[in-house]
Amino acid sequence: MTLDIKAVFESYQRGDVGPLAAALAPDVAWVVPGKSRLAGRYEGLDGILGLFDLAQTVSGGTYQQSLVDVLTGVSHAAVLYRATGRHAAASLDIDMVLLCRLDGHQVTHITALPCDPGAFEAFWGLTDRLDDGT
Repeated sequence: MTLDIKAVFESYQRGDVGPLAAALAPDVAWVVPGKSRLAGRYEGLDGILGLFDLAQTVSGGTYQQSLVDVLTGVSHAAVLYRATGRHAAASLDIDMVLLCRLDGHQVTHITALPCDPGAFEAFWGLTDRLDDGT
């Protein structure tokens, strides 16, 4: 049985964190490259959920992802989705790719790649992180 990334994505969209938690290796890392407010390395389920919470906070709760396609191999997967959101200073409507490393039935590493890095950084802002690490 292979990891059904589409089902995990869709479950999380419905508010069910269980399949996501099961799909992520305990030492998973999610990397957001660049210099935006979201840039950094997020480790473990709690770190990743913290990233998701930060995205909702910065976007005023408007950030959404719409799954487009999933390509899965033995050791890697690519998840293409449309990212949208808006806040007082900017709006976002771009394609994103998650490059995932797989180990058996779990994801061990994710790199989030915006297809339009300029628009991504303009939306999320180039501000410094707060003292608490967010």
